[in-house]
Amino acid sequence: MTQKTHYVYWIRGAEFSELAAMSIESVQRVDAWAKVHVVTDDPHTPFPHGTNVRHVLPGGRPAMVANLDAQILVLNYLMRGDRVLFLDADTLVLRPFAWALYPRLFVTWRPDVNGDRDMAILQPYNYGVVGAHVCPEVLEAFYWMRARILQMTKRNQDWYGNQLALSELVGAPPPEGTADKEVRISWAIGDHGSPLVVRQLPCDVWNWSPNEAGEDVSQKAILHLKGNRKDLMKHYAGVA
Repeated sequence: MTQKTHYVYWIRGAEFSELAAMSIESVQRVDAWAKVHVVTDDPHTPFPHGTNVRHVLPGGRPAMVANLDAQILVLNYLMRGDRVLFLDADTLVLRPFAWALYPRLFVTWRPDVNGDRDMAILQPYNYGVVGAHVCPEVLEAFYWMRARILQMTKRNQDWYGNQLALSELVGAPPPEGTADKEVRISWAIGDHGSPLVVRQLPCDVWNWSPNEAGEDVSQKAILHLKGNRKDLMKHYAGVA
């Protein structure tokens, strides 16, 4: 039997519910075994069509903290050995994810952010696509990232804190392509920490952001219509 993948979205607001519905449709076209979880901490946010499991968290925490709350909730809900793909609501899945058994965490890296290489040095990984096998070291990594975000400024707790925490955890990306890297989840100075094997996947395949309608996306696996690209979701949903 094909191993089931759990797809997880954290959303706030009806707009993101509508985006997630398009994303879920793309997932279900690619993966007939998909199990879709949606987590919200806003009682007024409707659950999108296609949701299999609904999770509700208490509200009131900054967005980046709540994002990690949602991911930790689902990781604890699932069984050891399950695999989970955390997706932003504004993503579209065109091809099955590049799962492998040995790496435990899967992240997507980019050499620049809209041409800005300096920002990519601070935030080499985009948090809109993150894969994981459910296991103790992955759970520890997500608890570590949440703890790190809680130490950040209010501004970073509201925005980008998850990407900053992920970059601190994983470190520098590879010079090109896909690479596996062992990192240590260290809680104190001098602590050797717990080992975690991370696969670094290129955003230009696994987390690609088209800039306009009509781009050739035949070689892309996951599209991410982030920022001012959200108006392109319906166009590319028809391509997915």
